[in-house]
Amino acid sequence: MHTNIALLPLPAAMERDDGELVLGEGTRIRAVSGLEKEAGALSDALGLVSTFAVPVEADEGSSPAAGNVVTFHLDDHIPAEGYRLDVKGEGITVAASGPPGAFYAVQTLLQLLGPAIDDPAPERKEEAWAVPRVRILDQPRFAWRGFMLDEGRHFHGKAAVKKLIDAMARVKMNRFHWHLTDDQGWRVAVDSYPRLVEVGSKRDDTQVGFYFSPMRNGKPHGGYYSKQDVREVVAYAADRHVTVVPEVEFPGHCTAALAAYPEVSCTGEPVAVATSFGIKKDVLCIGKERALELVQGVLDEIVELFPSRLVHVGGDETPRDRWRECPDCRARMTTEAMKEPGELQGYFTRRIQAHLARKGVSIVGWNEILEHGLDASVVVQYWLRHADALVGHMARGGKVVMSQYLSLYLNHDYIATPLRKTYDFDPAFSIKEVPESCHANIEGIEAPLWSEWIRTERRLFWQVFPRLLAVAETGWTPRDRKDYASFRDRARACSQRLAVWGIEGAPMDVVDPPWYRRIAWPVHLFIEGQGRRY
Repeated sequence: MHTNIALLPLPAAMERDDGELVLGEGTRIRAVSGLEKEAGALSDALGLVSTFAVPVEADEGSSPAAGNVVTFHLDDHIPAEGYRLDVKGEGITVAASGPPGAFYAVQTLLQLLGPAIDDPAPERKEEAWAVPRVRILDQPRFAWRGFMLDEGRHFHGKAAVKKLIDAMARVKMNRFHWHLTDDQGWRVAVDSYPRLVEVGSKRDDTQVGFYFSPMRNGKPHGGYYSKQDVREVVAYAADRHVTVVPEVEFPGHCTAALAAYPEVSCTGEPVAVATSFGIKKDVLCIGKERALELVQGVLDEIVELFPSRLVHVGGDETPRDRWRECPDCRARMTTEAMKEPGELQGYFTRRIQAHLARKGVSIVGWNEILEHGLDASVVVQYWLRHADALVGHMARGGKVVMSQYLSLYLNHDYIATPLRKTYDFDPAFSIKEVPESCHANIEGIEAPLWSEWIRTERRLFWQVFPRLLAVAETGWTPRDRKDYASFRDRARACSQRLAVWGIEGAPMDVVDPPWYRRIAWPVHLFIEGQGRRY
């Protein structure tokens, strides 16, 4: 009897029967029109690790499937992204209202087949696969189940990004937020402004040690994605039902862009791509029309690359000192009847929002963009402070993605943000200022990874896993079904699968430090911590 069922995320509902179904020579897959691709994904996965092939046949509904058959069919009564999976003695039935749900059913089925399904070593090919007999009715708790990778600070490249997308898809996450620009680097090619990558994608040096450290490593760092690279990653993600949401950061955190085109800053003076971290005083000049034209031109090319119809415009941590001193910004304030420089950010965001709306694109921004009023069509990503503005936005019908700083920032050391803390965060109930009347406007959950200290792929995976697995379960599983003790066991099993793909996360004996080590956790928010070895 197949005894080990370690599904992650935990399904909304599951019943188990005695016995199992054996897939082997003679097993077939039948799929109705529209689900052939998802059926093919199952066929391909089995083909890599089996001595037998499982062909996909068209199911035209002329006769019921008989024998050892995996059948994919459509059911309009199943919620979006949800599915029904029945494993019986005579075959398997997958039902979904569309391709995403069928894809997630396949991910569940692959987990039911056990960890060997993820190891395609030729000498380990199996003649048969046992599947426990179960009935699963499943659907996500939240529509937005995301992870953000910052590549502005450290560039990791396509191979690492694809591994992350594979891992996200296996645990039913569906938003990859790609932070592509920052003070320390510009990572995406823009034809109309070529100096953004010619100049902005490279820096001469990098700060090391801690946030206020004067130390530098003396090594140049650079890298960027061509448009073809971006299209490749976007298509790769789409095949796994992951939507890529690009972030192009303005009006702050844009030193790399100002190094390439200093004329769009307030001073117009040359600056270098930042080699240290933290908030920089040079920002985009909101008073110069050419500066706004640059941003609009960049975004025109960005939206052509990303079919998500969502663009993250940043908007956080923007100092106003340059605006206060700038004659162009002061002139803009006079023209627009503004009382203080902070209103320039609201003006900028509304301009960009209107420009993108004409292209059928909506914007996402960090919660600071709410300071000077935006309509409810903006998706706000909440990370810290300004809870009153957040509640006001939700009360107007605005959607919010929760990314709370102390629970979901995966760049924090495990001493500061242990696995249990990430798992216990609940988007609807962990922020006391958000009333229950606003819970319906919580679009979902997203865990950011800021890469100031993430210099290697090994360190990247150490910081992300297993905490991203906790985020996946919170985003999918009903609140009353969650259980941390069970999750730890299932996360350990999932981590073993990810290791086969070259994703080595932090070991389970590290991710929940004892209380006496956590006493000094504030210090660890400013140092590299235990991942420093990588």
